[in-house]
This record gives sequence, structure tokens and C-alpha cells, in this order.
Amino acid sequence: MAEEAKRAKAIRVSKLSSFTRKRNHLQQLLDGGGSPDKLRKVFEELETAYKILEQAQEDVLVAVGEDMVDTEVAYMDVPASSLAEMDIKVIGVSA
Repeated sequence: MAEEAKRAKAIRVSKLSSFTRKRNHLQQLLDGGGSPDKLRKVFEELETAYKILEQAQEDVLVAVGEDMVDTEVAYMDVPASSLAEMDIKVIGVSA
């Protein structure tokens, strides 16, 4: 079980890195005045990366023991906030 949890956590870290790279790319486009169409497309990619990260998080929660679930749940707080922040920014530009 410990090896499975370790592997699941490594995958989750990789998926978080991918999400963060896409978020940073979107922020660069926002800062540089990217077109609304391009912003929406990149935001959709960010949403997809978030969904993949959520699945990796679920895999971790399944792999760790019940006593560790509470500590692992908070892992998604920052990515969730970041996704919401980007959503608001993209909507603001598109409006």
C-alpha cells in the first residue's frame, strides 16, 4: 500500500506541474493582451489539466489509508483557487 501511495503521489506532483505550466501560460497571455479566442482555448486546456489533476488526487486518496485522507484533501485548495481566479480573469477579458 505504501508503494502504491508513493507512486500515486509522484503522478499527482507531475499533474500539478502540468497544471501550473498551463496556468502560467494563460497568465502570460492575459498580461500580454491575448485575443479572447486564444484565452478561451488556453483556459479550456487549463480546465482539462485540472480535471486530470483531480483524477490523480482521487488516486492518491484511494491509495493512502483512511487516517491520511484528511491531510491529503487540502492538496487541491490552491489549484482550485487558481482555476477560479483564471476563470474570472478570462471572463473579464472576454466580456
